[in-house]
Amino acid sequence: MPTLALALLAGNCTAAPGSTGNMVTEQDLLGNIPVVLSVTRLAQPASRAPGTVTVIDRQMIDASGARTIPDLFRLVPGFYVGYKRGNQPMVTYHGLSDSYSRRLQVTVDGRSVYTAATGGVPWSDLALSIDDIKRIEVIRGPNTASYGANAFLAIINIYTYSGSEVPGNTAAGLHGSHHEGAGLYRHAGRWGNDTTYRVTLSSTRDDLYDSKNDFRHTELLTLRADRRMTANDILLFKFGLLSGVRGQGTRADGLDHHNSTAHSNYEQIRWERKLSTDADVSLQFYHTLHQTRERYPFGGFPVNFDVSSERTDIELQHRFRPVSALRVVWGLNARIDRAKSATYLPDGPASFRSSRAFANLEWTVGRRVSINAGGMFEHNNFTGADFSPRVGISYALRPGHTLRAIISRAIRVPTIAEEEANAHVGSYILVGNPDVRPERIVSRELGYYGVFAHRLNVDVKIYHDNIVGLMTMDRDTAPYTFKNTDNVTLTGAEIQTDFRPTSRDRVFLGYAHTLVHGQDQGNNYTSSAPKNSVSLLLIHDFPGALEASAAYYYMDKVYPLDGDPLENLHRLDLRLSKGFRVQHTDGRVSLVGQSVLGDYPEYQTDTRFRRAAYVSLEFNF
Repeated sequence: MPTLALALLAGNCTAAPGSTGNMVTEQDLLGNIPVVLSVTRLAQPASRAPGTVTVIDRQMIDASGARTIPDLFRLVPGFYVGYKRGNQPMVTYHGLSDSYSRRLQVTVDGRSVYTAATGGVPWSDLALSIDDIKRIEVIRGPNTASYGANAFLAIINIYTYSGSEVPGNTAAGLHGSHHEGAGLYRHAGRWGNDTTYRVTLSSTRDDLYDSKNDFRHTELLTLRADRRMTANDILLFKFGLLSGVRGQGTRADGLDHHNSTAHSNYEQIRWERKLSTDADVSLQFYHTLHQTRERYPFGGFPVNFDVSSERTDIELQHRFRPVSALRVVWGLNARIDRAKSATYLPDGPASFRSSRAFANLEWTVGRRVSINAGGMFEHNNFTGADFSPRVGISYALRPGHTLRAIISRAIRVPTIAEEEANAHVGSYILVGNPDVRPERIVSRELGYYGVFAHRLNVDVKIYHDNIVGLMTMDRDTAPYTFKNTDNVTLTGAEIQTDFRPTSRDRVFLGYAHTLVHGQDQGNNYTSSAPKNSVSLLLIHDFPGALEASAAYYYMDKVYPLDGDPLENLHRLDLRLSKGFRVQHTDGRVSLVGQSVLGDYPEYQTDTRFRRAAYVSLEFNF
């Protein structure tokens, strides 16, 4: 996981890495090529990294008008975002996913938020405010070599602000359609000369779809403290607490109309020592807990769908440069996941234990060639040992124009539910399968990264992925269980451009062409990704602190695995924002219209996103 020093470098993507010996040349600086932190755990220009990366920076977050974190990923080529319910978003890359999205890994400041019990990411229950996000790196492709099993199709790495980056006080409020409202207060400052801190309190609510009882109301508290202990030692501490109420069931059927509650918290601490200009060592520990409480009558008798998922993780990482042309990072990791559920795990709590050893190296051969090689060795108590390697080669045709070739292998291991579930609810019986094997992918990618006139960055990739042993719930006979039913092939091309024609304008464009081939023995995998998708973000700064932006999204028809067949989607969001100053206070008022072209169905035909608008007001003092 990226060390603290790398995380602090994220905002200064051109100058800071050069000061730490990360082989960022003048060519990279002049080309305005972003430095990415998470592909290999070594800071690298995006053109040389062994993976295709989309960087969502703070300007893009604001300009998109998104009020939930999942909506930001509509900007990423090849990603699909849908809502099974207003409080149950789904984010996936290249399809192949139901509402649990088990084939996507997500980290926040190096802490995995992939749940142990059922897999996937509980987006509505993350103890994280969208206002505290500094930048997001989305690695579009397998990355088990750096982050372990379940970084299968893609990985999202989220970085948050430190107290030194947002000093002072922020108060913000929002009101909009669909009963949407939000309030936030953030205070950041210093304790003495050596410690910066940030505390954020927020409350949000909404009720997205008329057809479902899917309201959500969430209270959130987060704390981050960064302490410089000595000239060479840095300590990071983070804490988060979330509590919320979620509507469940349909509005039309009173039998399943009920509420659930969500609770999550985490504690994270990371120590880093700088050993030299080109070397450091870090030790990180974190603990997470995610609980849902859901009890209601089902088929005439009460059921208990409570689930508790807990993770304890410790990791050691060492980066160094043995010779001038070679950089190396290696580390060890140990993790214990525990899950409890009276219904799904009636025999008592279940545990998933894993240990890992990883290494990545970057070898610079002359001025044109860069070779990245690495891998992850893992062992767990479900499926045993696996090794996931990756090799990437980049070749600079000339300054600002680079070709790359990447081959990698990755796995997804079974969740606790897929391995050990034993649920009996009336006639519904679900049992895990201890013989289920990991899903495996071999990914091959060719890419090009080009910079034109220092204003236009173009990133293109073509890929061919073979996936073996997709785990699918077998519903043909009772009891239901999980089996390795399908093999699929993913082929396609993606292009991403970031164009800044003037200092006041920015155009971010993404396009993906995705083909899924398979026999669909266990599910409708071949139609689970749109064949073509487009995202376009336009930003213009007018004089007088006035900013306008438009975000357009298009998708071909798609059939989510546990959703309904959906036709072509067109969506246009508009935003107008005005900054102002009152005495010693800076403020900003924003007006956002979402889906202004009209309503459209998301994920299921009865979840139609309606035209929406909201106004927000922010003060910084």
